[in-house]
Amino acid sequence: MEPWYLNWEMWGAIGQWAGAIATVAAVWVALQQTREARDAIRPSLELVWTLIEEEKEYLVVRAVNQKPISIYVMNVHSLIIFENDHGSIRVPLPQTFMESDIPQSLPPGNFLICKISLTDLVMMLKDYGLHDKSGFYLRVIFRDSLYTPYTLNLLGQWFDDGEYVGMRVWEQVGRIKGYKPENADNVVKVVKDE
Repeated sequence: MEPWYLNWEMWGAIGQWAGAIATVAAVWVALQQTREARDAIRPSLELVWTLIEEEKEYLVVRAVNQKPISIYVMNVHSLIIFENDHGSIRVPLPQTFMESDIPQSLPPGNFLICKISLTDLVMMLKDYGLHDKSGFYLRVIFRDSLYTPYTLNLLGQWFDDGEYVGMRVWEQVGRIKGYKPENADNVVKVVKDE
């Protein structure tokens, strides 16, 4: 009987196992590279927001193309979402509340903006008879030529302090660690008419 280290069938089996493991590793690396290449050319918009003051208050949402390909942005719309015990109510904002240069082709590195009149929005919210500290979401959705949605959700809070009615706006709480709604200073106030 031969010693175990001279068993050529065993050594051949070990070689086959090593070859199979190397093949699986090579396929995994090729799939990762394919996925990364596909993600690199997939259209993507980064949405950022700020408040500005002119003759009205505006929420400005900026859609930035950070990919090396052009994106054709077809439309933008927004809605208010109220949560209650029975579910959620979705109310589209009228297009007259928004100003934008859409539709538009967006080359790499460029951006477009959509301005939403918060004064009009506050008046609309007032018509819904909200009580102090009622919460809602403002959702802004951009769509490209493939009808891919790019969504920004902002959390809002209604207030009525007797003299003013208005809303506070801040980014969705889960996205900024430690940023509490009570600390939000992005306040839109409208004089309460009696």
